[in-house]
Amino acid sequence: MTNENETLLIEDGVVVKCIDSYARSVVIPDGVTEIGFYSFTCCECLSTVEIPKGVIEISAGAFSGCESLS
Repeated sequence: MTNENETLLIEDGVVVKCIDSYARSVVIPDGVTEIGFYSFTCCECLSTVEIPKGVIEISAGAFSGCESLS
């Protein structure tokens, strides 16, 4: 199953890609279990990410280049 909203591309419970590279804040929805490889790469404006308890894996490079992330 694929879920595409305004900000994230999610496939089978995995955040595959942040579609909005200018997003400042992201709330990952319940049901997501993994943040995929390089899914937020170079989202330089991203300062906050709310991750639900169900996420059990954050893959390598998931937040690479997110210079504003606090």
